[in-house]
Amino acid sequence: MKRFKILYPLIICLPISMVLIMMIALLCYERNTLNQEAFIDIASKWGDKQLLEAPFIISSDKKQIYMPETLDASTIITPEIRYRGIHEFVIYTADIQINAKFLPSSKYIAEGKLHEYILLGFRLTCSNSVNNIKASIDSVPINFSYDSNLKMFTSKVSTKDFDKYGTVKISLNLRGATRLHIAPYAKTNTINITSNWGTPSFSGDYLPTSREISKDKFSGTWNINSFTTPSASIKYYENATRGVGVDLLMPIDIYRQTNRAISYSFLFITIFIVSIIATEYFTKERLDIIQYILAAVTPVVFYLMVLSFAEHIGFNAGFSISALLCSVLIACYIGVAISKLKVGITIFAFNMIAYAVMFILLYLENISLLVGSIVVFIILAILMAMTAKANKSIDIEKI
Repeated sequence: MKRFKILYPLIICLPISMVLIMMIALLCYERNTLNQEAFIDIASKWGDKQLLEAPFIISSDKKQIYMPETLDASTIITPEIRYRGIHEFVIYTADIQINAKFLPSSKYIAEGKLHEYILLGFRLTCSNSVNNIKASIDSVPINFSYDSNLKMFTSKVSTKDFDKYGTVKISLNLRGATRLHIAPYAKTNTINITSNWGTPSFSGDYLPTSREISKDKFSGTWNINSFTTPSASIKYYENATRGVGVDLLMPIDIYRQTNRAISYSFLFITIFIVSIIATEYFTKERLDIIQYILAAVTPVVFYLMVLSFAEHIGFNAGFSISALLCSVLIACYIGVAISKLKVGITIFAFNMIAYAVMFILLYLENISLLVGSIVVFIILAILMAMTAKANKSIDIEKI
């Protein structure tokens, strides 16, 4: 067992470091929870994630709805960053133009569901976040008002008048946060969304037919018909809750990025401790176990600093400053402990390279696992090359 006593620091320090890392992960979760609570507070006052359900006809018994034959929706989203303390969120205002074509009311009267008037309706997730509603049927103005019983906006139109028309136009401005979806309930749907935001995530039941994304704007167009979606056959408005649209993502989610960095902590701390053991091994200078523990706490402090700095100056800057400070700290500590300047410089360079590799992995997304496994292989190969014949030149029991 004496031949393996050089690994005792790893056996002792690694569990201590990982317990502390778990505490940092819990702290990150708590801070993210506070961030979500701040978002909920802002959304309750401004407008939450919005789902717009296109205009439809409500039956006289108010139990069924009739979808339009065609729906053409065009939306321009204007995003804005809002702050609540150290937390930041994206909210938006959206200008929406809707053209919906219905069959003449005589078609519905034949089914016995419409009588003296028809009831046009449309619904929003947050009805108190809409204003400037303008509507018409073939240029004849109509008025929408909110029906608290049906929980939607409705407008009464005479069946006699509606039988002469068929195209409903609605223009409205609404407020929301993060997400905007539009329900494609017509037999034929064309939905277009544009914005001056560079980090969208197209979401909902269907991806856009065409899309364009650049650094500071995006656009997406959906062409959906009844052959590809069951939405057009929905009859009961209580069940109409699906849509397509976009989520406006923050360019960098500091809590998500910090959690991803923590996911590499076991590998990073293991390599960190092994590098110190290798330094001790080849310099023939023995470190005390307390010195090992203090050194192993340094990468834990790094994650804590990343989280705290990122909340104030952003993740990239927070990561860079934390990596630099922790690398200088551990380089000075090991250099003084071993009394060799070159060793301290080597430790500093090694740590900066390790932090740089971690930073790159965080932004590789899809190929991070592949690159990470290659990096581990290279490090293992280097360690094997360095230690392959070490037992012939160094007596481990004297270390």
